This record gives sequence, structure tokens and C-alpha cells, in this order.
Amino acid sequence: MKLLYSLVVIILSTNLIIGQNNRYKGIVNDVSIMNPYWSNYKESIRVMHQEAIDKSIERGIDNYTLIEYCFALNHLLSKIETSPEAQEAWLFYMDSLLLFCQQGDVRSGIVPLEAQVFIATLKRNEQGLRNSYPNAYDFLIQNTPTMSEYGYKPSEYESLLQEKGFSEIKGEGIVFDLLLVEDVYLLNIIENNPNLKKRFITWLTYEVPDPSFAFEYSDDRAAEILRRKRLYLYNIFNKQESELAKYTAEQLLKIQVVRPWPVPQDSPLRIINGEWQGAFGDNKEIYFLNGYSNVNNDSNKVTGESKFVGQPDSKYVPMVGNYKDKGSYFEIEMIEQPDTAQWNGVFKYKIDKETRVLKGTWESNNGKLKREFELKKVSEDEW
Repeated sequence: MKLLYSLVVIILSTNLIIGQNNRYKGIVNDVSIMNPYWSNYKESIRVMHQEAIDKSIERGIDNYTLIEYCFALNHLLSKIETSPEAQEAWLFYMDSLLLFCQQGDVRSGIVPLEAQVFIATLKRNEQGLRNSYPNAYDFLIQNTPTMSEYGYKPSEYESLLQEKGFSEIKGEGIVFDLLLVEDVYLLNIIENNPNLKKRFITWLTYEVPDPSFAFEYSDDRAAEILRRKRLYLYNIFNKQESELAKYTAEQLLKIQVVRPWPVPQDSPLRIINGEWQGAFGDNKEIYFLNGYSNVNNDSNKVTGESKFVGQPDSKYVPMVGNYKDKGSYFEIEMIEQPDTAQWNGVFKYKIDKETRVLKGTWESNNGKLKREFELKKVSEDEW
């Protein structure tokens, strides 16, 4: 009798674990589901979009989130199947995502959810993918961590949306990211909370159709992938009976997919964005990667990361700071994150607008290390 009871407990526990690990069904690998207008495109247009996706993945495997790769499975697996370099890049990408999850950023809890949707999508389309890309399929299954210990729990969604769901600043709200992961489940949570529902409708009404909320594509992020994200959600919500779902579908359809205007030559974007390399201290070298959000950034916020040359990308230390325009140069202070770590520190430097040379000092938080450096720009963002 005790043995039977133990077996029942084991079976129930196993089913619970399996259920938790497979909460997501994944996305069907069918372009007509992701983009119902795909069949209406001329063949030359479809080829153009497919080539743009392939080229963007070649430019950087980390150009897309894991859930965005659910809308480009064949392109991703084709690359992984034939390129050892792409496989290595994927491993570095997973390392960087895991590091990001450990940092406690508001989006770090979403990454594990996207990872689990991605894995579920691979498994849902296993037969077709394994037949076409057997090596790539096994590689991605084995080398895509769920990172589940860092992910948001459904019980947290309500408070998370209240605190971080909506923002007047582009890119800071996370409601769309959660919708893409949870679709109807999340909409039901919103529907049942009057305050959330009011804020959600305000967001849909005033921000989603706004050009400032548009998905911006580039050589790194193909327009078709961004288009599939919104059309996929549109299809789901448009089939629901509730008024909120119908209205959500209607508004999501208005999200524009646009290419931003080229950045002027004298814009801070061209000068501050990019990579630098050079002497750091006596005999070491360091890479700098600084990103400035957009031309409407009133706070002059700068984000970046740094590491010694030769270290894996997982060693990049993130930084946040601000710039000041001093006429012939930009003055920048960047604080390594987390800012409480004693061996992290603060970078203070100038970027000469004409030469693009970056020169300054770094000091650790505990005051025990100080370095001077002069770095030359080795790569500038393409616009």
C-alpha cells in the first residue's frame, strides 16, 4: 500500500513538473499564420524579405530576441545547420542572455519566458524541422537554456503590469512583450482588473497607433519579422469573442513598421555610438561599446558595455551614464553595473568630435584601482 502511494506521489509530481516545463504550446511554423498577407506578396517581394532576414542573422545572431526567432525558424536553423561560426555565436548569445537575466533588469524576467516559448516552438514543429535541419534542431534543443529560475511567474503579472507595464517613454513599457508571450492569458488578467484595463486601453488608444511607437527596421532587424510579431497577435485576438480582444486586434493592426530617417552626420548618435579599442592602463586593451538611445533623448542617456579584448562576450560589463555636449567634444560619465560591486567602477572620458578618439580615466568603487586610457574608434554604427 505504501509502495502504491509512493508511486502515485511520484507520478503526480512528475506530471506537475512536466506541466510546468511545458506551459507554452509554441508557435506553428507557418508563415500564413504569422502573416496572413504573405501569399498576397509578389514572389519578388517575398524573396526580398527572405533575403533581408538571412542577411540580418548573418550580421549578428543576437539581432533578434528568442521569441522573434519563432517567426524565422527556417532562416535560423538553416544558418545553424551549415555554419560552425553561427553555432559558436549562438552559444555566446545564450551566455549573454543568461548574464542579462542575472542582472535584475525589468526585461530580464521576460527573457526566460521567451526562451521557453522558443523551445516549445521548436518541439511543436519537431518533425518538419528535424527532417530539414537535423543537426541544427538538436543543437538548439541542447543549447538553449530555459533560464526558468529567472523568469516572471504568472502570479506576478498583475503587479508587474501595474508597475512596469506602461510607459510614455518608447521602449520602457513591457506590456507588448508580455502579450507576445502570454496573449489571451494576459489579456484575461487585464480584463479582470478595472484599473489595468483602463490603463491598457489608454495605451492601445494613444500609443500603439502613434508613429513614435512604430517598429523600426534596419539592416540588423528585418521588417518582415517585426511585421509578423504584430500580425500574429492580431490573428489571435481577432478570433476572440471579447470586446477588449477585438479592440486590441484592431489597434495592434495599426502599429507601423518603418525605417527611421538616416541620422545626420553631426548627430551625437554617429559620434557616441560604436566600438573603441586601445590601451587601458599600462599594457592591456579594452573594447568600448556605447549606445545612445535616439535623437529625442532629452536626458542624454548613454548605455554601453566594456571588456578586455580576448575575453568572451559573457565578460562584458554593462554601463549606464549620461553625456554632455561641450562643443568640440562630448563629456561622458559611465557607471558599471551593478554599481555596488567593489571592483566595478566609474569611467570618465571625452570623445573628440573630429577624431572620434576616446580618452579618460577609470576608478574602481573601492578606490584601489585607477586606470588611464586612450581608445580609437574601430567601428561605427551603420545608418
